[in-house]
Amino acid sequence: MKKITYVLTIILSILGLSAFQVSPLNSIAADETYDAVYFGSLYCTICQNLETEDLAFERLEAQGVMVQKIILEEDSDNTSLFRNYQFTFDVSSNESMVPIIFVGDRYFAGRTDINNAIDSFEIRDIAQSTQMLEIMVAPPSDFSLVYFILLGFVDGVNPCAIAMLLLFISLLGFTKKKSILIPVALTFISAIFISYFLFGTILYQYLYQLRFLSFLVKTIPWIIVGISGILFLLNFYDFIVTCFKNIILLKTSFQEGFKSSTGK
Repeated sequence: MKKITYVLTIILSILGLSAFQVSPLNSIAADETYDAVYFGSLYCTICQNLETEDLAFERLEAQGVMVQKIILEEDSDNTSLFRNYQFTFDVSSNESMVPIIFVGDRYFAGRTDINNAIDSFEIRDIAQSTQMLEIMVAPPSDFSLVYFILLGFVDGVNPCAIAMLLLFISLLGFTKKKSILIPVALTFISAIFISYFLFGTILYQYLYQLRFLSFLVKTIPWIIVGISGILFLLNFYDFIVTCFKNIILLKTSFQEGFKSSTGK
């Protein structure tokens, strides 16, 4: 009962904190004009390489092209603004990700295309000869209840959910104390709810303030690969040990059966 009360207290505290969220202020000069609009992300490795290694914006500035940089995480409205640009420029689904630059009536998506367009002065020429399209408001997404139900089924068959299902089945089948299932299930459900709620509200809105953590985009995948490799080796070791024990057990059973059948 104390654990349930503790979990409920945490959930209510998070809900209370979310009610006092403060939106960050963005100051953009109203009289400043741009030749092109760039969309990127703090957690996009290609975007970081385009800016730090390729020096794309310095090269465009040297060509006399003023670029407005819009980072998706800096404001919750940037996502809908990005959707409006995608709709206006009729961006194909396979090129709808960042980094992307909109100029005139064209767009350039991806590190290679953007660099090629800069080197060939194509972005500069379009900016000088073609006026930027008037941005239209994209229609609402066509997601419906059916889509969300299907997404729920897809999420239900992910490896984490299957692993927990196997854990519950094993506890139900082999645990003498069935009451342990209640705190385990409540802990799992509460952890999933808290993590989803945090990532969907507080963390999503305020992670952009931690700009210095952008290096994690490059380091976290290698950390995950390392942990996965260690877990693979441990599981493979357990597999070999289990197989070896089964062989010994099978051999012992065969010898005992042979002795009993021969009477020796």
